[in-house]
Amino acid sequence: MEACGAVGKRIAMAIPVLLGVAIYLHKEDPSYLAVLYRIPGMGQLARFWAGGEEMWEKSPEGPPRAGRGRQWADGERGDGSLRDLLFAPEELAKYNGRKKRELYLAILGRVYDVSSARNYYGKGGFYEPFTGRDASRAFLTGDFSDGGLTDEVSGLTDEDYRALDEQADFYDSKYKYVGKVMGRYFDERGKMTAYGKQVERWIREAKAAEELQDARAFPPCHSEWKQGQPPRVWCDRRSGGIVRDWAGVPRKVDTPGGGTRCVCVRNTGTPTHRYAGADDRGDLE
Repeated sequence: MEACGAVGKRIAMAIPVLLGVAIYLHKEDPSYLAVLYRIPGMGQLARFWAGGEEMWEKSPEGPPRAGRGRQWADGERGDGSLRDLLFAPEELAKYNGRKKRELYLAILGRVYDVSSARNYYGKGGFYEPFTGRDASRAFLTGDFSDGGLTDEVSGLTDEDYRALDEQADFYDSKYKYVGKVMGRYFDERGKMTAYGKQVERWIREAKAAEELQDARAFPPCHSEWKQGQPPRVWCDRRSGGIVRDWAGVPRKVDTPGGGTRCVCVRNTGTPTHRYAGADDRGDLE
């Protein structure tokens, strides 16, 4: 019995040392805490001793999973050492500025912290109906009824899917990414569901359709470069591989990222996008 007591004392003395070393080394490599996390009860003790759970957000193992509410899954962003928070829908619903001060919303299954824009997303704000839930479809329809505030987005037009993708990009660039909602887009391990992958396909197809439409309206020019001569560009009825009944004239247009390219612009007939007062000069206006 005395031997067992001596061993117990040694273990008790070793625990603070192990914790101290692990938390110190955590600054260099988060995986050290993951090792201690595997020891029963050590995770709770480490969080208590270190003064909170913030360090676990940088740990590959994260805090213990819960049966419901928030969980953790492998991150898809950054350097891979971060973990995504996983929200059950009922847990996300608490982040509406009432039960919890933070304001969270989700779009296409991804959760963002919009607390910095409380005037818009807080009580009385125009976008208040979006907080505490994934209401992806309502971003397009403006339907704030119970039936309209849904994350189901099937049956939309190509234009709608492109707009939805732009809306998701807006939140990704402007607000802090928090995690994912378990359900329609991501499963309980944070992996994308079959439905989520289908939505991604719809968005890709919508973008491809727009690119094809643009190519037909503004086909690339023919170009020729010869040493000692200025570059030459021209248009005909097959330039850019787009067969058509007009040739057009070369024009330089700006492209995303600050570049330029040569396109053939139709200079006769009805404009692609007619507006009041437009002449029949094709798309030159």
